[in-house]
Amino acid sequence: MSYNPLANVAAPAQPQGGMQGNQQNLLSRLAGPMPGQAPPPQQPAPTTAQATAAVRRLTAVMNAMREVMQSPGYGRTNIRPVLLDAASKLLGSRLLSLPEVMNSIGGVPDDPVQWG
Repeated sequence: MSYNPLANVAAPAQPQGGMQGNQQNLLSRLAGPMPGQAPPPQQPAPTTAQATAAVRRLTAVMNAMREVMQSPGYGRTNIRPVLLDAASKLLGSRLLSLPEVMNSIGGVPDDPVQWG
């Protein structure tokens, strides 16, 4: 095993057969395309409308979560009803879809002690 001073933990030894997949992918991204190879397509920059929509969505979710966290008993009692109410408002405003809400709230336990 070799010692990694940055992580302050022992790092596993590298296999003798060459680089691992993640390291090879990183090197190929850093080096760029090989001669005769087409560069990978780049993601287009978001339009002004897309950026505005993203900021509005983020702001709405942050405001909803701020209300949830300011509710009495936050961290001591079951906040699922308050959380579901905030989620239903976001769902009603069509900022979030039902699958997004269900995936986000599905793992929240009733007892806040179980959350930590």
